[in-house]
Amino acid sequence: MTILFPASLDSLTNPAATDSRIGHAAQHADVNDAIEAIEAQIGTTAAPVLARLGGVAGGQTLNGGTAASETLTLASTAHATKGKINLGAASAYDELAARLGVGTLSPSAKIHGLATTEQLRLGYDVANYLSATVAASGVTTFAATGGTIIIQGTAATDGPTLGGELLTTAGWTVPGGWTESPDDVFTHANGGGANALSHSATIANSTKHQISWTISGRTTGSVTFAVGGQSLATQTASGIFGPTTTSTSGLVITPTNDFDGVLSSVSLRQITSGSTALVQGKTSGAVSGWEIRACGIIGNTFFGTQAGQFALSQSGAGLTAIGQNALPVATTALRTTAVGRQSGFSVSTSKDATLIGVNAGFSLTTGSQVSALGATAAFSITTGTDLTAVGFAAGYSLTSSTGTCIGSLAGRYQADGSTALTTAPNCTYVGYSAKGLNDSDSYSIVIGANAVGLGANTTVLGTINQTTAATIYGAGTHSLTDATTNAAVTVETLTKNVTGAGVGAAGLGPRLVFAAESSTTNDTQQADITATWTDATHASRKSRLALSASDSAAAREGLRIEADGSVARLGFFGATAVVKPTALTAAVAAAPAGGTGTAAGGWDTAGNRDLAIATINNLKTRVDQLESKLQSLGLLT
Repeated sequence: MTILFPASLDSLTNPAATDSRIGHAAQHADVNDAIEAIEAQIGTTAAPVLARLGGVAGGQTLNGGTAASETLTLASTAHATKGKINLGAASAYDELAARLGVGTLSPSAKIHGLATTEQLRLGYDVANYLSATVAASGVTTFAATGGTIIIQGTAATDGPTLGGELLTTAGWTVPGGWTESPDDVFTHANGGGANALSHSATIANSTKHQISWTISGRTTGSVTFAVGGQSLATQTASGIFGPTTTSTSGLVITPTNDFDGVLSSVSLRQITSGSTALVQGKTSGAVSGWEIRACGIIGNTFFGTQAGQFALSQSGAGLTAIGQNALPVATTALRTTAVGRQSGFSVSTSKDATLIGVNAGFSLTTGSQVSALGATAAFSITTGTDLTAVGFAAGYSLTSSTGTCIGSLAGRYQADGSTALTTAPNCTYVGYSAKGLNDSDSYSIVIGANAVGLGANTTVLGTINQTTAATIYGAGTHSLTDATTNAAVTVETLTKNVTGAGVGAAGLGPRLVFAAESSTTNDTQQADITATWTDATHASRKSRLALSASDSAAAREGLRIEADGSVARLGFFGATAVVKPTALTAAVAAAPAGGTGTAAGGWDTAGNRDLAIATINNLKTRVDQLESKLQSLGLLT
């Protein structure tokens, strides 16, 4: 008989008890053929064909099909509610949950490996692989035999997402001086004027945009791009600009008269969202704790939630943002560093700024060469340049350019200690809470803790709390240059005030001391000039100026000058100052000329002798008067 098995089942008929023996041998032959067919499908121990649940020496191979792309399916049960397929004694596939466990019969993740040593290895070959090991503490180690683990991003991590192109060919207005050929390629020749190209694209306010362009064939001149109230001047090569609009004004491209070049590939697109983080760290509650970005271009470093998320790809950007929301909206800033939460928070296109500290340079948008070191340092400056602020809240409210504030709260307030100092161009404030006089400060220098400025073009060194004079080393000149040509001008003022509630009294005043090194001791006093009140009542105030020289025992006063309310007084050698002496009062006729005889005025007469004696006595009187006056001045003892 022809055997159908295993293609289909054979049908064998059992003989009945009443059947004749005729055909019995044929039935045996059929049975034998069927048994042989079954054995051929089962195979032998040495060469099994069907899988044997009891195992086969040397192992078994289980094939799902024989034709191309056929499948082997293992099922835990025919029931709708599936179970597990155990893979040995310690591994299993959970068909119900679609989980694979290696080293565990109860996988709790899609792939779950359990071991006390290395749990995962992904390899190129046996020698080159990435290993993952979870320690008993839960600490995980990734180790690559090549030494480097690369995390490669996608277009979403390379930069922010851009909207559709806003510039259409039909929207251009091409003025005289420009030629367009072919479409969207614009040529301007040297001497072609300064008429601006413009486009009718609708611009949304308070929106980030990317403008890019190509300039070729240029030999002279430049162009300026402006859109939405923002502009980028003096462009001479291909580039990119990422302004945040402050108006709805359209795109305008203005050449210099001598611009000689071809402008093409001009593109304007909205920036719709920031880039996707390449790596993100989250809390146990799935809140983002930090992010790492690789957007922009090589040379940028962004670490922190949303740090640098809008950076556009541009050559030489050199941006560093470390901290939550550090440089979060910077698009085409250059060579700018922000370290600290919300440092450089508003920066869009600033250049050469260094902002370190929480909220340092927070409001800076397009300003350049701004350095802020300290929490909220240079917080308010937006478009200014060349401001340096070092210390907590140093230069906090300044919006003007070119200044230096060093010290906690330096340059933070005006003289009253509460009104914000906002405008102080070219000023220097050094010391804790060094203050400007007011918002008219310019070119003022204020140095000292709590020192208060005196206004524009002045210098203050120290505060009213100074009790010990400062020492300045090195020769110096105090020079004042102004327009005065025919009057004395105050160049230096020495002032002595009283701290607290105290007031000035007689004897109060400043002293200017001169000193030099002696044979044994530095800074030995040589002389002094001292000014004091003789009457400190303000309405009737009177003062004294004394000049003294010093010896090893004491200072010796040599000259004093006083004002007594009406005239000057003068005293020498420590004597009480007196008013200018009056003229000598003693007077007499002139002595005779001498000789003999009356006509010659000879002394041979009694009258002439008496006159001579009177003259001598008058001279003595005048000498006595002069001596008294010199004594009163202190010139004679």
